[in-house]
Amino acid sequence: EDLLFNFECIEKIKSFYFENVDYYHYIKRENSASTSKFSEKQFHYIYVADILLKKCRTKYPNCYNSALVWTYKNKLNMCRALVLNKNFKIKYNDFYRDCFEFCKKNFKLVKKELSLKMKIEFIMLRICPASLNIIRLFKWFKILYFYWGNKNAI
Repeated sequence: EDLLFNFECIEKIKSFYFENVDYYHYIKRENSASTSKFSEKQFHYIYVADILLKKCRTKYPNCYNSALVWTYKNKLNMCRALVLNKNFKIKYNDFYRDCFEFCKKNFKLVKKELSLKMKIEFIMLRICPASLNIIRLFKWFKILYFYWGNKNAI
């Protein structure tokens, strides 16, 4: 979305100034592509990631590693989302396979940039994709534990 537009604008200008200050704030909407569970709208992130990765490979080799890590994270997140939603995984199995092959191929190149959680997710996807459902169960147990624990503490 904005990232591709900003990247293409920066490519066309001669110079710019970057200041790391928040001048505006996002409004989180329910069911938006960035905050909701999986939806087809999220395919756009992969599309943009692939475009930026290709541009960095050819025009900006000093940015390529950052683009590779960003693309990897997006594709791994997409794999996880598809595995956790069987209807989408069946419907988009070829897309899932492409994303996962990208992750397998590039894991060694990006692993030092990944969080422990992402490394574990990749290993779980590689060994047994269904095991990601265990993570979902643990999250529910954690929610219930804190809900009941807090309720009992009152």
